[in-house]
Amino acid sequence: MRIAVINPFPNVPQVAEAEWIRRFGAACDRLGFEPVEVITSDDILRCNPDCVLATHEVSAKLTEFPTLGLHWNPPDFFAEDPARCKAVLSLDGHLCGSKSIADWINDFSVGHGKRAVIHDGLMLPSTPDFGPARSLPSEPAIFYAGIHWDGSRHGEIFRALDTHVSLRLYGPPTAWANHHAYRGSLPFDGVSIVEAIRDAGIALCLHKSAHRRANCPTMRLFEAAAAGALIITDDFEFPRYWLRDSVLYVKADSAPNMVVRQILSHLEWARHNSEAASRLAKRSNELFRQNLNLERMLRSLPEFVDQVRKRRSMVLVEATKHEIQPVVEYIVRVGLRPAKTVARALASLAAQTYQDIAIVLVQFHPVPGLDAVVDEFRSRFRWIRHIVVPNNGIRSTSWWAGLKALTADYFAMLDDDDSLFPNHVASLMDHFRRNPKCGFVYSGLIKYEEEPSHYVDAPQFYERRQIYVLSEEDFRNISPMNNVIGNHSWICRRSLLDNDMLVDPEIEWAEDVYFTVLMAERAQFGFTAMATALWHWRSATKDNWSLSHSNATAEASLARWQDRLQAVRLPSHNRVPKSAGRYDLDKALREDLQLQSSKRVQVPQELNESSIVEFGRCENVCLHFERKAVYLEEDASFSMHRIEQVGIPVVPKQSYTVEIVARPRGRNQLRIEFRDREQTAYARANFDLGEGRIVASTSEESVAVGPADEDWVRCQLSLTPMSDEAIVTVTIVDHEGAVVYQGRGQGGIDIRPPIIVGRT
Repeated sequence: MRIAVINPFPNVPQVAEAEWIRRFGAACDRLGFEPVEVITSDDILRCNPDCVLATHEVSAKLTEFPTLGLHWNPPDFFAEDPARCKAVLSLDGHLCGSKSIADWINDFSVGHGKRAVIHDGLMLPSTPDFGPARSLPSEPAIFYAGIHWDGSRHGEIFRALDTHVSLRLYGPPTAWANHHAYRGSLPFDGVSIVEAIRDAGIALCLHKSAHRRANCPTMRLFEAAAAGALIITDDFEFPRYWLRDSVLYVKADSAPNMVVRQILSHLEWARHNSEAASRLAKRSNELFRQNLNLERMLRSLPEFVDQVRKRRSMVLVEATKHEIQPVVEYIVRVGLRPAKTVARALASLAAQTYQDIAIVLVQFHPVPGLDAVVDEFRSRFRWIRHIVVPNNGIRSTSWWAGLKALTADYFAMLDDDDSLFPNHVASLMDHFRRNPKCGFVYSGLIKYEEEPSHYVDAPQFYERRQIYVLSEEDFRNISPMNNVIGNHSWICRRSLLDNDMLVDPEIEWAEDVYFTVLMAERAQFGFTAMATALWHWRSATKDNWSLSHSNATAEASLARWQDRLQAVRLPSHNRVPKSAGRYDLDKALREDLQLQSSKRVQVPQELNESSIVEFGRCENVCLHFERKAVYLEEDASFSMHRIEQVGIPVVPKQSYTVEIVARPRGRNQLRIEFRDREQTAYARANFDLGEGRIVASTSEESVAVGPADEDWVRCQLSLTPMSDEAIVTVTIVDHEGAVVYQGRGQGGIDIRPPIIVGRT
């Protein structure tokens, strides 16, 4: 089995995912699997895998291959992040680190109308089997490693241990500044950490409170058991169940001085009872080798992939003796693009796991070579009918001509430049089967930048695909610019096409959304919560832009579109109120860091020796007439609204302050992030410009806010970078602090160019 495993942070080599991928490769070699590390969707397509593993919830399903999420982060870390939730929803299957996480995945999926496929075995960020435990060193030391992306977690504990015991600390320099026991960074190669634990003899495995609540241990516990070390860990359900009394426990919720006393007591016991300590280390290693090594967890992966493929309609769907498979008839409009593009669209229909498909080709302009393409595919489909319509420049004409030519019980649209995943038709028809009252079923949509050197919003690497929409249409303020149903993402019952429906509206623009609105009055809609339609976009040639008219023509078209639909009564999607405040990342981090949201307003520094940094990468931004400012504007899609400046030259280990002067224009809150190139130093703060206050920050000492004049607000954030380049990002956030959300065009924020000042 060939497995593509996604590295979600390729520019950050020292992260847990990179280390686990190395270990995953070693375990696959022993199991006879073929692992392939991938970064982008293009990498996945070149790999042609049997399945794809997403190692972090930022990675969505972007290709046709079964894509499985490895969920080892507590829901506190991602449940309120719309972008990550959308990525999780897109996945085909899930391998969860605990029942608590699996329950969240299941509840979240069901709440969006999707049946989750969850692996029922043990699947955790473990490590391969390194063999039997060796004898403990004659003079053991305590090993601990941590990147501490969330701050100086357990800082008081390590400062106290630093002066009392033999301690070895590993990780980025910024995480362990001023610790005498700091030994540097270990290679993330899959083996060095385990060898370092073996050499030390004692492993301290302390978890975040969120991990303990979710009963999902980190990699450190498995590394320690694989190394045959004496383990000291916090007391929660997982180690109690799987490692029982082979490890020594501390009450992590106790005050730091009490935790230190417990650790010192365990060390004193081990020093006076070396044989008993060795027996504990060997016993935890035996339990790990029996139940918890990575090879054992991965052994059932092929069977689970088969289960996912079946549940997600990725295997051939055939009619049975008891159930006739209805025909789905696809209207394919041709005339604007060459025959090879038409062939690609028909090939995606020919590759469907659902067999009973027919075609109506609606041609509005001659296409050289079209007959040969039709002959090539004719045997695959139940029928291919070819009709010709006038090329009158009215987009609705070919659409409605196709509707009038239909004969099958179900129908759909596919423009000649778009395509579908092989399970698209089968998954939608399965929804019809399970929900017989539905008249119109649709999926999510993936945008694909198909021209070279054009990429979607993926901040860490060159990615050409993204989940464009994956949400249910609520029909509030529906318009051609505000809708979530792609023109080829749905299937509809033909019985809904009455005589009134078959009258061509003769509209020049947005005929697809117009048709959807008409259907919304006539049919119950269903949503698969799967992104199975691929929207091919061409940013350079722009030949698929639906509106290439002047502003005046566009305004007239929109007004006509709206006027014709005034009599349509749309459904009201009233729902049970969504739970609020259950998952909170900032709260989860403060539990460990003892951080509090800033309540007081700190006075900004006077930046007299300032230097202006020009704006860099801008998303959803337009120029403003005043003082070189820009307007960071909100649109109506799920996206970021931000400015990012990279490559700012700085002096390592020197303090810097960035100042953003901004004013609200419909949106009040913005986030400033300040980090160095290697992401070893990082600061973040959310500001409310309307109230002139700091909403939340990673450190109260590094942030300040105050008025610049009557309208503008000065927001400052300080950092000590460890490399010679810095990065500054300014992002609009919603009232809940989300950086990715579906805006409603309510406004934005004016921002002046950043000012960076260094302090010796």
